Amino acid sequence: LDTQRFDHWNFEFQRNDALVMNLLQSSPRIVSLYSHCAGTVVTEAAVQDLSDVVVPFGGYMPEEEEFNEDGVDPLNNLTSSEKLDIALEMAEAIADMHGYSGGVLV
Repeated sequence: LDTQRFDHWNFEFQRNDALVMNLLQSSPRIVSLYSHCAGTVVTEAAVQDLSDVVVPFGGYMPEEEEFNEDGVDPLNNLTSSEKLDIALEMAEAIADMHGYSGGVLV
């Protein structure tokens, strides 16, 4: 069970996330919000956690790779085209937040 300390900062962080998801609910690139109460947000289910695919090893580089002198090793199995697709989708979602008619959402 992963728990966080519930304090004012965490409450505001969750509230702001819920507010942004609600404001951008018409965007197909923003996660749909179904419910929000205090520190809980109910959203649409994700097919897969992107971080598991893009950043394997829990986000930490394996020790044996830390000083790899053979060049850059991406440590994932994504093709260049898949990486470009992910980058484009992320950029489009950010553009939705920055292009919001009520002002920039950051």
